[in-house]
Amino acid sequence: MIYILTCRPGQAAFPWSMKRACFLLVLSLFYCKKEGQLSMEPSASEPDPHAAVSEIVLTAGGAVLRVRVPANHHAYLDKGPAGAFIPIAPDWESLVKAGRIQKAPALSRSPAGTLDKDSGAMVLRGTGEFEYRGSLQDLAGETIQVRTQVCDDIKGICYRPKTETVTIQKL
Repeated sequence: MIYILTCRPGQAAFPWSMKRACFLLVLSLFYCKKEGQLSMEPSASEPDPHAAVSEIVLTAGGAVLRVRVPANHHAYLDKGPAGAFIPIAPDWESLVKAGRIQKAPALSRSPAGTLDKDSGAMVLRGTGEFEYRGSLQDLAGETIQVRTQVCDDIKGICYRPKTETVTIQKL
C-alpha cells in the first residue's frame, strides 16, 4: 500500500515521528528481503508439505484410498460451512470421461476426522481411509489424480493445493 502525503503551506511534510516510522519500515523491509523472510513461497529448507496418497487399492465392492497427513498438519475432509476449503478428492470423473467406468463410485465411508474449531470444517490428522463403492474391477493399473490441500497447525497457514497421480492397484 502506498501513501501519498501532502501538506498545506506552513506545515511540515513529515514530523519526526513519521520520519522515524518510515525509516524503520524501510529498514525492516530491506532486512527481511535480504534475509529471505519476505516471501509467500516455502523456502527450499522448508518443503511444501502435502498429504501423501499412499495408495488406491481395488476391493471386491469398490476401492480404498489411503492418505497420510504430515505431523502438525491437517487436510480437509469437507468444504466447511462457507464452502471455502479443498477436501481430499480423487478425480473419478476423468475415468468416466475416458470411458473406463460408467459412473463415479459413491463414497461409502470416510475417516471420522475432527471438527476444526477455527474453520468449522472436518479435518484429517494422521492417516485415514476412504472407501468407495462401485464397479471398479477393471481399473487395476490405471492412474487417477487425487487433489489435497494441507494446512500447518503450528504456523496457521495453508499451502497450495497439490494433485498427486496414483496408480490403482489390485488387493
